[in-house]
Amino acid sequence: MVRGGQVPKPSQERSHLMHTRLSLFAAAAVGAVAAASSAGVVNFSVYENAHSADLSGLSLTAEFIDQGSAVDIVFRNESTLSSVVTVIYLELCSLTSASGGISIVDQSAGVSFASGGSPHNPAGIPDAFGLPWGGTIARFGAQSPGPMNGINAGLGESLTLRIECGDLSSADLVSAFLSGEIRIAQHVQSVGPNAVSVWAVTPTPGAIPLLALAGLGGLSRRRRSDS
Repeated sequence: MVRGGQVPKPSQERSHLMHTRLSLFAAAAVGAVAAASSAGVVNFSVYENAHSADLSGLSLTAEFIDQGSAVDIVFRNESTLSSVVTVIYLELCSLTSASGGISIVDQSAGVSFASGGSPHNPAGIPDAFGLPWGGTIARFGAQSPGPMNGINAGLGESLTLRIECGDLSSADLVSAFLSGEIRIAQHVQSVGPNAVSVWAVTPTPGAIPLLALAGLGGLSRRRRSDS
């Protein structure tokens, strides 16, 4: 194009074309990051603590990333209490049956999980935490030695699973995880100074009010015993 009677030099045209391409690439990259943003985080609650260990400082989370045709689940152990997540279970239900495959897509340094793990199902879930476990559609365990290759506390370690949407939308799948319609359980070992093991699960619809009532009941009993 001629502007002001001047013809742009070939080098100027190449520079302008390269700048345009870089701008488009940057815009696409920003769009991709936005499309894969966090869709929410849930915290695990311990439902079996056979040794009545002090679990202050135990913090286990799962973050959900909407990838469009799939949902990534990033597991972290943000505890200040020594602990290692060694097995992760996804519950069998109508929603997970309608989804696609489930696989490991990323593991941070020091974490080594594979499909499988023992036992086949998590420990039994009390009524206060919702319905009995419906079965396991997928489980992933730390490779031997488990306590070393699991998700250790305080090291910034993580494991990412990907569940393909299948017949579901990614929004519906994320919503089901956040609401507790689809539950995830964990076996956590080497907890605290006595290295005990506990079982944890994500919230279930209606379970939080029940847990609150159970806590109030315990508080009431303690007050009566103190009086």
